[in-house]
Amino acid sequence: MAEIAAGAVVAEQVVSTGIEAGAAVAVARPTQPLKVSLSQVATTQSPAFDTSALARSHHSVTVVNHKACIFGGETAEGELASTDFHVLSLPAMTKGEPVAAYACYPAFAMQDAETGKTYVPSPRSRHAAAARGQFVIVNGGADASGKPIDETCLWLWDSESLKWTKIQGASQIGKTITPRFDHHIFVEQTQDFLVLHGGRTAPGQEASTETWMYNFDTLAWTALPPSPQPPLAAAFVDNVLYTVGADSNMSGAIHYMDLKSNAEDREKPDALQWKTINFPTNPLTPGPRPREGGALVPVDTGLGRHYLVYMFGTNSTSAEKDFYTDIWALQLPTHGFSAAAVKDAIRDKLPRVDSGEFSWAEVELIPTEEVKTEGKAHPGPRGYFGADAADGKSLVFWGGVSALGKEGDGWLLQVQATLDHASSIYINSMHLSQINTIQALQYDEPTTKDSPFSITMGAIFSRQPRNRQPRKITTENATKDVHSDIVFTYLSDSGQTDLSKVEWEAILYIKTKDLKQVLQKGLIISEDNVQPQSGCITFKKCPGILRINDWVHTRRYILSGKSCGGWTAHLAVGAREIGPLAKFRMADLIGHADMGEAINEELQLVYCYDAQLGVSVFTWSTDEGSEPWWPMLVTILPRKTEVLASGDDVKGNAAGIGEPVTASGGKTKKG
Repeated sequence: MAEIAAGAVVAEQVVSTGIEAGAAVAVARPTQPLKVSLSQVATTQSPAFDTSALARSHHSVTVVNHKACIFGGETAEGELASTDFHVLSLPAMTKGEPVAAYACYPAFAMQDAETGKTYVPSPRSRHAAAARGQFVIVNGGADASGKPIDETCLWLWDSESLKWTKIQGASQIGKTITPRFDHHIFVEQTQDFLVLHGGRTAPGQEASTETWMYNFDTLAWTALPPSPQPPLAAAFVDNVLYTVGADSNMSGAIHYMDLKSNAEDREKPDALQWKTINFPTNPLTPGPRPREGGALVPVDTGLGRHYLVYMFGTNSTSAEKDFYTDIWALQLPTHGFSAAAVKDAIRDKLPRVDSGEFSWAEVELIPTEEVKTEGKAHPGPRGYFGADAADGKSLVFWGGVSALGKEGDGWLLQVQATLDHASSIYINSMHLSQINTIQALQYDEPTTKDSPFSITMGAIFSRQPRNRQPRKITTENATKDVHSDIVFTYLSDSGQTDLSKVEWEAILYIKTKDLKQVLQKGLIISEDNVQPQSGCITFKKCPGILRINDWVHTRRYILSGKSCGGWTAHLAVGAREIGPLAKFRMADLIGHADMGEAINEELQLVYCYDAQLGVSVFTWSTDEGSEPWWPMLVTILPRKTEVLASGDDVKGNAAGIGEPVTASGGKTKKG
């Protein structure tokens, strides 16, 4: 609650204290469409193994320890697959670890010491599976006749010992969980419970709306409120169960139920309730058409922004059983005090701008280098495939059925590493790491200049930063962000929105003694400002704002200057390889500014620059007769460049490129 309150304070202040112009520019970028890439994990021509044995549908794919575990399903011959586990290492996740690309593990049974019985599941399709630590949990499914297997137990496959175990569960008094197939199960790792939803208890039957919870401590099933309509797909994110339903070909609905973060909250009266968001699916409004055999998988951008990817499937109402090729993303509500949550709170308060939560958009496919060389850019139409989240920013799917029969290829869908600069830099500039106290404030509670919740009163953000700027970079402080009034980011390719194609990203933190003078005259920085023996390259160490974007190594500089009353700065350059850092020079920043912001002593946003929007915005009024630095607050120059008239305003262009000129228009003198 405190985190939500803090987000409300920031949002209220951005809109109500006269800094909405800069905030509007900073948060105006839409959160949809989601940019993703598709790459093949394995194809029917893969030399490593024969994927024809893995051509199947109605199976499960479960990711455990960076490996996709494929189980069960129906083979290309229309028979039930064996109980072997097929395990593929995910190349984008192993990062060079010495792991096998593919392995097949036969079913090793566990023998009960008391009864002598051996435990191994029977072959099945249309079952449900989920990960719990090192285990793959399998539940239910259909036998060769298409009827539900007569069991309600949970099968656990240990991915380390390669053995099966079975656990039973008693049902809540007065209620009985029945065998089923075509259902969904999810494991909440922190609270250690399992959620089961939907499924069919007989062939040809409509999907059930039942919801059950299995407690691993009590080994018992408890019935939860049923969903408003049968699910076409389901997902579980941050303790919330989401399902997709459809009333007709022209409309659909998102149903969701918050299962709370603890048992005490769940046990309160009416705590567990379903809520519904309806959406149209006609040509005038974007939205996925109703489908069966698709997948609903959660992904995120790493900044608190979560999406549900809804992909492929078949039109069950058509006589031809058409298969879909489209991929959609549903933006989920943000929670807590993440960069995305603050941005959404601000957007909701700005006129004609909304946060975009529960909005659908078809994803934007970004070609990858693999696609350019191998030729296949899309897996094609299919349904009834196995899929699971590979990590926060990617998902893996395998097989399925199409008009051509059973498919035997695997694919990785990855969210492109685009940074939500507007929100992350804004929050970084506000020094969120130095929050001391957060006071309660609801979204609908007014905030005035005299309010104790005002940011200008220091009720939220401490004026005494914990991480002061060090004089030298060491292994101990290399991972820390530093206190600053001005933050600029630079990209090796400033026009590139896909960070996977960017060699490096640089963050420039500047602490000034007179921000007002900097806003009037601007700062000129070159390699001459670098302090001798103050920087270094740190291996596998990055400050927090660079770690968000998965950079691995960092080159750090400490700079200082006497202009505008004096200033100090830290430059952190992140890269995935050492090579780009070894050849990096300060002059490489010229023309590569991507975002910039400045925060005054009252913790108000007073300057914002966005290269993609091509604008700079000042919300601070300069003295009469003076002229602010426009449009760049900070200009990077080549080494040994002197400004001809000391103290004159120096003009630069929007990208900080080219020779600086004096206020009278004369060029600078180069040393």
